[in-house]
Amino acid sequence: MIYLRTQTNRQQRGPLGRMMAEIYGLYSGRDGRVRYVGQTVGLCADRFKQHQWSPSPNLNKWFHKEWNDGYPVECVRLQSCDDDVRTIVERKWMSRFPGLLNEKISAQTWLTAVCGRPPKILEISAFMRRYYFNVGGFRGVHYDRHWDCYKVLMFTGEWLFGDECDEMMPGWGGNMWFPDRTAAVIARDKARQWRPHMKWPPDMEQSEDEQNFR
Repeated sequence: MIYLRTQTNRQQRGPLGRMMAEIYGLYSGRDGRVRYVGQTVGLCADRFKQHQWSPSPNLNKWFHKEWNDGYPVECVRLQSCDDDVRTIVERKWMSRFPGLLNEKISAQTWLTAVCGRPPKILEISAFMRRYYFNVGGFRGVHYDRHWDCYKVLMFTGEWLFGDECDEMMPGWGGNMWFPDRTAAVIARDKARQWRPHMKWPPDMEQSEDEQNFR
């Protein structure tokens, strides 16, 4: 595992000036399973950005597999703790999730995770309830129940610029929202035309009821 203490990370301090750390998990919209547990002395949001260009073969392969299949990879903070105990706390969290992609994980930690039941993370549950992925079988087209809009995930993990702009929506300055599924699919297909040699995964076959959703 690679731990970074770079100036690009915004470091945190507790009420008494003690250095704080964050323990975080990475998961996919495919199933909401935590597949990686890490630690950082900065903010996990900053560390997550670094992970998207990770030199780790396991993470790199997983990220691109999920993106290519139309699922976003997200980061969730599992716990904040004092900097001097972050490794201990990280290991405890690693022992709670089976099938992690961490390269450095002890056999005992792995076995404990396999034999146990992973905890329910409320933030992940809320995320999975809020979004529908690959709506209508169209890969990368996602529906946000909260904002009643669509957005498109490209194979690079980046969001396609949309055609709706509302200052109440997150990301409205460089907005990524579409008013309906048809607009989102058209925009996705146009963006794909700029990469004619890219082998795009086929859209998924769904039942008529699923295709008519939203």
